[in-house]
Amino acid sequence: MKYPLTNDRVFKRVFSHKEIQEDFLNSFIEFYDKLDINSDIKSIDAHKLLMASNITVKDYYGDLIIVLDNNILVSLEMYNGFEDTDLKKSLCYVARIYGNQLNVGEEYSSVKKVIGITLFKDETYQMQSILEDYDLVDKVNKIKIEKGMELILVDIDNERTLLYNEDMKFIRYLKIFRSENYMEMHKHTGGDEMLEKTIAYAKEFTSDPRNKKLIDHEESALRNARRIAKTEGIELGKIETAKKLLNLGVARNIVQASTGLNLEELDNLVVN
Repeated sequence: MKYPLTNDRVFKRVFSHKEIQEDFLNSFIEFYDKLDINSDIKSIDAHKLLMASNITVKDYYGDLIIVLDNNILVSLEMYNGFEDTDLKKSLCYVARIYGNQLNVGEEYSSVKKVIGITLFKDETYQMQSILEDYDLVDKVNKIKIEKGMELILVDIDNERTLLYNEDMKFIRYLKIFRSENYMEMHKHTGGDEMLEKTIAYAKEFTSDPRNKKLIDHEESALRNARRIAKTEGIELGKIETAKKLLNLGVARNIVQASTGLNLEELDNLVVN
């Protein structure tokens, strides 16, 4: 499989390990010194259902939600392809995590700060227009929604970023993300224990025949979805959203209503 760590399932599995996640966040804090957080983790959840106790219709399925000891929530997302709809989706994720902490009538003063960190491989070549639209030009692009919410965008294919101080740990993580295979990934670890463990966890997960079969199905579905989107002009963000919902077991009629795709288009998505 190409780019193992950008695969949705592999990314969730590897970075739900606390030791890896703390090391990754430490490297990001060192790299992006404008981020005022610590990396002491209380809990990590993949595909977390986050809701107030008495509001059952409020939910959020993200890649990873990390609760830090200083009561900050971090939403960590990986996109294999990124365009304007994905940016809006990430903004919505952060806002929903922020609002869904509350029960009816509770004050916003009790809400934990939410920081979204969105990593993406820009296979759709849409990022330049997003940068221009939102005036995002730094090596790491930050959108401050309001005092309690931030979204940070990191393009792992951004050569300007990768050429910036290559000895920094976070740059090595980015190079591992953008490596096409495990052999290439090992070239960027520099013998670092946590980076080697990151690769080992990914290998362990993908070597299981059941996981490999599932990943192959999903990658086939995404390739098919991209082909459909390209030939029929369907918005790629809708395709990826529909694929995620279907994989979560959401009924097709609900997915259809949520994305605007018809049943024939949904049938073209290969899901387990």
